[in-house]
Amino acid sequence: MDDITIINSIREGVINHKSEIIVSSMSSKATRATRATRATKVAATKSDIQINNFLDILLKSMSIKENQSLYRKEQLVFNLQRLNKVFVKGFIYRMLQGLYVFTKYQRIKKKQSGILFYAPQLSKVDIDSLYSILYYSNISRNIVNEPANIFTPERMADYACKMFRDSKYVKINNYNHKDIKRMGLRLIDAVGGSSRNKPHFVVFDYKPPKYKKTICLVGKGVTIDTGGYSMKSGKGMEQMYMDKEGASLSFGLFKYIVDSESTHRVVCLCPLVENIVTDNSMKPNDVIKAYNGRQWRL
Repeated sequence: MDDITIINSIREGVINHKSEIIVSSMSSKATRATRATRATKVAATKSDIQINNFLDILLKSMSIKENQSLYRKEQLVFNLQRLNKVFVKGFIYRMLQGLYVFTKYQRIKKKQSGILFYAPQLSKVDIDSLYSILYYSNISRNIVNEPANIFTPERMADYACKMFRDSKYVKINNYNHKDIKRMGLRLIDAVGGSSRNKPHFVVFDYKPPKYKKTICLVGKGVTIDTGGYSMKSGKGMEQMYMDKEGASLSFGLFKYIVDSESTHRVVCLCPLVENIVTDNSMKPNDVIKAYNGRQWRL
């Protein structure tokens, strides 16, 4: 999804009107009248999208991939001129989220259509902000979609650390299994310590000078979650390589904060583990003493 363009003005020839999808809100009589006039002129009205609330955006984004006719177009053009400004940013973000695909390991990659959004309601600042959000959110999505045999806890930790290796004001701590046991982080050890791919605990501390506020991000990173002895069903297991999304989101958000040169201190804590069955795995109703001294029944 590299070929994404958001514009707020039209130059002749930029938009292929045969591929145009009109997106509108029925919020007033004037809007309805304008759209009715437009409908007589544009042959593509069968592909029109009506957005009258945020739930409409969510539902359309969830079903967008099912519309196979979209993928036969050389360019997808979403004309948002008649969309209520309140919904514009959310619509663009959610549509691109719905169209996102992870193709890193595909040998033959399907050619995707270029995607253009015409949104005259947005300023250049608005558009730049949207591009930024899309870039950093895709960092998180790409990490989430990495398979468990490639993104083990150790490799995921190494990948995250490399992201911030040259970042200003960022202190990096990548704790291995021995460190985790020495520190008394028994619950992390209980979940991932029996796996051949041992757990890691990543701590990033962004500490700019003269900061006034400290923010903490905590994200769980289970690179594969079989359920342990409480084994998940085959269908339930299929997506469990994505159980690292908490850590993935934290890494993407932390990178956005660091690159934006926030004036706040931000600490990011992400335990990374594999939860699989071995002869030494934790069992249902085991009692483990946590780092804070409390006893937890699993």
